[in-house]
Amino acid sequence: MATRNQVLSLFGASPEQILEQRRREDAMSVLKQQDPFARAGGAIGLGLARMFGGEPAEVTRQRELFGQLEGVNFENPEQMRAAAATLASQFPDKALQLITMADSMDTSKQRRATAEAQQQSAEASALASKKQTDEVTRPMVVDVVQYKPMFMGGDPVRQVGQQVINVKGTLDKDGKFVPYGGALNFGDDTEVINAKEVTNQTPKVTWQGDNGVSLGSLDGKNWYPLNDEGFLLPGNPISKDSLGRGSIVTDQQDQEKEQETKTLRPNQVPPRPNDYGNTNQERAWDAKYGKTHNPDGSPKMPIGKDESA
Repeated sequence: MATRNQVLSLFGASPEQILEQRRREDAMSVLKQQDPFARAGGAIGLGLARMFGGEPAEVTRQRELFGQLEGVNFENPEQMRAAAATLASQFPDKALQLITMADSMDTSKQRRATAEAQQQSAEASALASKKQTDEVTRPMVVDVVQYKPMFMGGDPVRQVGQQVINVKGTLDKDGKFVPYGGALNFGDDTEVINAKEVTNQTPKVTWQGDNGVSLGSLDGKNWYPLNDEGFLLPGNPISKDSLGRGSIVTDQQDQEKEQETKTLRPNQVPPRPNDYGNTNQERAWDAKYGKTHNPDGSPKMPIGKDESA
């Protein structure tokens, strides 16, 4: 950035510079005299002229100009325009020059501001693009621990439920998924004790609503929509109490138990449903197994038949 003296030099030589130039010219004029007496007389005449002749008009005018420019901040376009208004009547050419400099300074500032804004925008876009490239979303199954009373006014009881959620994070250099900090924070009264990344999560229980809606669950409490392949869709779970009318159509846990018990006892059937509060399923079990099996799924003994037979 130009110094103050460099800017002032654009308005011509200073009074001191003009006087110094005059002294040099006068000295050269005296030295050109060949006659020593003429040279001495010329020097005396110049000294008397300086003593009694006063200041040259050129110097006086330049001194007035520089005096009006005293204190002007040449880095402030507004101060430069204010000084130009003061110079306009006496130094119109200098006033115009000062306004031109102020306008040029404003233009340069605007260009720098525009360039900086464009640079910041480009950097922000590059950062956002990099984040979007690096950021991934993975479905995860989490075991959530909450302490809630089983009934109104009761003591809090430890309850564990599973949820399927979408979690954002990044991949490390080995391709391992790393959740963002706080991504698995469910609040002060909830704790995540296990989190497992899954690609396709099969429901343990499925539910068919009377309105045709199909839902799946891992624990019979938190329910999720299913995709076309029958896998759970991550998101906010739907509570059991808000399911509406419908029935449990498959229970993988019961099917696994049934297969296991069939291996041990061929006549064993699934136990009578009693933990989902679904009357339709209970009636279906009664119609199919009620006459031949006990509620625990074990076969009833024929009446009158000797147990030892």
